[in-house]
Amino acid sequence: MKCLWKLLARGGLPKPLGPNEVAVLPFRFPESAYAHIFYPVSPDSKKKYPKGQYTRQEAAEGLAQYLKVSPWKIDMLLDINHPFVREAPIRGNSATDNTEKLPVVIFSHGLGGSAEMYSKFCGDVASHGFIVIAVEHEDHSGSYFQNAEGEVGYYKVPPSDLVYNVRENVIQFRKPFLEKRRKEVLKIMSCLDNGFGMDDSSLSKLEMQILGAMDTKNIFLAGHSFGGCSTAFVMHSLEKEDELAKYAELVKGCIVLDIWSYPLPEEILKGGVRTPIVSILSEQFATNNEINFTTGFLNSSNCAHSSYIAGTVHQQFSDTPWFSSLKFFKLRTELEGETHRDISQNAIMEIVKMFLQDPGGNKLMNSSNWEDLPILQPVK
Repeated sequence: MKCLWKLLARGGLPKPLGPNEVAVLPFRFPESAYAHIFYPVSPDSKKKYPKGQYTRQEAAEGLAQYLKVSPWKIDMLLDINHPFVREAPIRGNSATDNTEKLPVVIFSHGLGGSAEMYSKFCGDVASHGFIVIAVEHEDHSGSYFQNAEGEVGYYKVPPSDLVYNVRENVIQFRKPFLEKRRKEVLKIMSCLDNGFGMDDSSLSKLEMQILGAMDTKNIFLAGHSFGGCSTAFVMHSLEKEDELAKYAELVKGCIVLDIWSYPLPEEILKGGVRTPIVSILSEQFATNNEINFTTGFLNSSNCAHSSYIAGTVHQQFSDTPWFSSLKFFKLRTELEGETHRDISQNAIMEIVKMFLQDPGGNKLMNSSNWEDLPILQPVK
């Protein structure tokens, strides 16, 4: 049975969509969270440096617990093929070079997520010349985390008596999660802004090199689902609180993928964010009965682009569509919709790349710039 399952679920992540190869660095930010840092490397890095496992054993076990399945059903993730190397120096630089600064994207996972769960998206962004920090939040919203003291945490199930249709219940339940994420992202931004680590002997040469290559005055916040929700929550906080104004100036844009807006406080839904924001939804979320919360938030914000991808489901923004190559299996388990994973990912990256390269421009406001992507539909 186990062998049949591994054969059924066998998949792999393809080469990144951009011109650069990509490496990943596991890293813990002080007084914040563990993260995977994705960054561009030279074309010959795949021949020189090891790849390592796609996911940690503990994270795979946490995912099994979140999904309520036997751990052996997730073991195939340990051997899944992926294109990311470890230990490689950043593209064309050394620790002592006058390093080219690269924009930074801080990415937040959705419910049940982890540092690995969005490697495809993060790797694609990094391959276009960005450094992506995939945060593993320690708020008990993900499937697994281990904090700096070594304590392990898993997904916190909502109480059985929580009535989802009463939105205030969801807002109050998720508020501590959002506050925890806010503190973690702010601490990461503080570390970057203060030049953390450049003279710290506890850091390796590679860590110093990668941190030194970050353009800390050119930051983007991004996230999927609840990660999109926390992105909006963090950005609103930066813009509202005077003592955080210097951090708000560092953020050039926000990207929310299939944002779950339902837990956002009314103040944020009505007030929106002033920083340019891009929203890409699945058809599943664009047509559900909570869409009015999302459109209300986007209409209140400085929205540079809003669309949905026809024929897609919520999980299509994560790595899960690549966990299997069998279409019927993915359709049945809602890992992928009628639109093929590669087609939807290409569309996502075309919009994201355009925004990251020119967040304050008018390219995305003009629909003629994405008319060659017919699966993108305007959100009504």
